[in-house]
Amino acid sequence: METSPLSPKSQERKDEREIICVVCPNSCRLTVWKDSEDKVQITGNQCARGLAYGENEYLHPVRMVITTMRIEDAPFPVIPVRSKEPIPKDLIFQAIKIINKNKCRSPIKVGDILIENILDTKINIIASRSMA
Repeated sequence: METSPLSPKSQERKDEREIICVVCPNSCRLTVWKDSEDKVQITGNQCARGLAYGENEYLHPVRMVITTMRIEDAPFPVIPVRSKEPIPKDLIFQAIKIINKNKCRSPIKVGDILIENILDTKINIIASRSMA
């Protein structure tokens, strides 16, 4: 990852994207691309954390999954759930389909694991609230 002035070799911009950095309140507009040597190049950051965020978001974007799951023997038909850690962005819809096919049974405590190792990511889906 380089932030110095571009050499003639690195002026080719493959798969250029604009990403808004969410790490700090600056909300920098990052321009991220791969140069002719497939090195990630980033401009627009105001801090070093923006460089790390931009590279990670460009190469391996992840998101938290936050949704609901059906629950039996509870005062409400669904319970809010979330992934314990962010999962790869391209797996989000598959994860939601799995969550929608499953149901749990009360009582549930906040933090209980409701689905282990979703999509072989080693990430668990947990309850976001308790329900008796």
